[in-house]
Amino acid sequence: MNLPVAGGAVEAVGDFDISPARMLAKKVARRAAVRLGQVVHSLKQPVASKAPGDAIRVLTYHRFGYAPLDPCCLDPRHFEAQLDWLQANASVLSPARFDAVMSRSEPMPRNAVLLTIDDGHASVASHALPALDRRGLKAVLFVCPMLVGDDGDAQRDPQGAFMDWRTLATAQANGHEIAPHGHSHRSLGRLPLAEALRDVDRACAALQMRLGSRSSFFSFPFGTRADHSPALADALSRRGFRYCFTSGHGRCLPDARSVLMPRIKIEGGNEQDLFPHIVRGCIDHWRIVDEGFSFLQQRGRM
Repeated sequence: MNLPVAGGAVEAVGDFDISPARMLAKKVARRAAVRLGQVVHSLKQPVASKAPGDAIRVLTYHRFGYAPLDPCCLDPRHFEAQLDWLQANASVLSPARFDAVMSRSEPMPRNAVLLTIDDGHASVASHALPALDRRGLKAVLFVCPMLVGDDGDAQRDPQGAFMDWRTLATAQANGHEIAPHGHSHRSLGRLPLAEALRDVDRACAALQMRLGSRSSFFSFPFGTRADHSPALADALSRRGFRYCFTSGHGRCLPDARSVLMPRIKIEGGNEQDLFPHIVRGCIDHWRIVDEGFSFLQQRGRM
C-alpha cells in the first residue's frame, strides 16, 4: 500500500547526516527485512485475521524536516500521512491507555500503537505537535532537561535546536506525556551505575520542578544494548518507572517480566509503502540484528 506524501557532557544529539551509500544500504536492508516479515505474516494470516490483538508496537520519532541523509529526520508531510493511516487502520493509544492495556485493565485492541518522540527538538513543536493535536492524538515526549531551552526561546528562534519549558508545559496541558530521556543525553549504560542514576534523578527533579509531573515512562539515550543494563533497569523500576524503552525492535506485551521495552524507529528516507507493514509487525524480527550485531551499534556506525 502506498501512502501519499502529505550537568555533564552532552553526547551527540543533533543532525546526523550519513553518506548516500550508507543511506541506500539502510533502505535496502530495512526493505528486505520488511519483505521477509511480510512472507512470514502471510503464512499466519488465516489465523491472525481472527485473533484478537496480542501486542503493542511503540513507534519512535526524533526530528522533522527535510534532511534526506539524516535517518532520524522525517519529512513532516510523511509524518502527517502516517498519522492519517494510523487513524484509519490502527488503534493509537494515549500514554494512559497504553498503561491500562499493559496492566490488563483494558483489552488489547488490534494493531495497537503508542507514539513516542525523543530528544525534544524544536521541530517537534513546529511540525509534530500541531499534526498530532489536529487529530486528537497523544504521544510521549522524551526530553533531556539539560537541553531544554529557557522560556521564550522557541518563540524568539523557531529554528532553534530544542523546545523550551513553556512549549513543553503547553504540550503537557494538551494531553501529551513529558518523560525523561536522561538529563544530559549521555549513554547511561556506559557510565558507572551510581553516576547513571544521578543523571536520571536530576532529570526527574527538573521535570518535577518545571512541569510538576513525574512520569512512569523513560527512554534510554541511544538505546542500544551498550546503553542500558539489567542492573540499571532494576534500579529504575525501584524508582517507579514501569516502561523503560530501548532502541531494540519488537513488540510490547502485557505482564512483561522486565521494565525494558522495545520500540520501532521510524526513519526518514524509507519509502512510505513500508509503514503499514512495519506497524503490523513485519520488522519485529529485526531484534535479531539488534541482539546479534550489537557490537556494531556504536553511534555513527549503525
